[in-house]
Amino acid sequence: MGRSRTIRTIQAAFCAATALSVQGNAVAQTADLDTLTLTCAERTATPEDRIAACTRLIDEAFLTELSDYATAHLNRADALAAQGRPTDALGDLDTALDYDPYFYAAYILRGDTLLKIGERYRAISDFTVAAGLNPLSSEPYAKRGIALYAHKEYVQAIADLETALGYDPANEDARTTLAWILSTAPDPALRDGMRALDLLSERTAISSADQLIQAAALAEAGRTEDALALYRDLAGHSDRIPDYLRALGYDPGDDFDAALRACLDAGCRIGAPSE
Repeated sequence: MGRSRTIRTIQAAFCAATALSVQGNAVAQTADLDTLTLTCAERTATPEDRIAACTRLIDEAFLTELSDYATAHLNRADALAAQGRPTDALGDLDTALDYDPYFYAAYILRGDTLLKIGERYRAISDFTVAAGLNPLSSEPYAKRGIALYAHKEYVQAIADLETALGYDPANEDARTTLAWILSTAPDPALRDGMRALDLLSERTAISSADQLIQAAALAEAGRTEDALALYRDLAGHSDRIPDYLRALGYDPGDDFDAALRACLDAGCRIGAPSE
């Protein structure tokens, strides 16, 4: 009788210990899952840490939903792109879209990645799908407009950028790209310097790239002296402007202002597309 009671006591203790162990493992796995998920998605983490976390989520059967796998592949693609590994990033994005063919963020990131490696037409296609998935968002139209500009389809680019600004007037990428096209389009009929200046009027942080756009807009708006002053300032910090003038047949020699003025009067804009 006493021996039987002892056995039952041991069995009960073993079951309790096993239950606690299983519960402890479940809690630990949940905590690990949460940590990995956060690191995988955290853009302030190093790409290496993100890739490692995403890879564990994908490879170690932490996830149960297809949408979670799609998100893990998206986040790993983002980290791979940040590492300068576009081919690997595109592989993950293809997989993400296999898991979720309606994954808006994956189309956006794949379009961005394709555009960076010169695959403009494919980027345009991805941004078009993204616009269909989220038609009231400024983002896909702005990105497609930028891709169309890179593809030298200026009329369509202007239309997309105007659409983007219709949804979000504060979209900086759309504003600056549209201002640049309106100041430098190879077809003078597409140019509108005053509209370009209006698009740039509310900008606060002005980089050298912004100043180049501003100078082109000033020249197109007929404010040649203001444009000359800004180009002169930019030329003091870079050889790009004198080199560009020489390439167009306006050798600045000892008279930079005269060469630049002649170029501007002829309709050329520093850094503008050639066709």
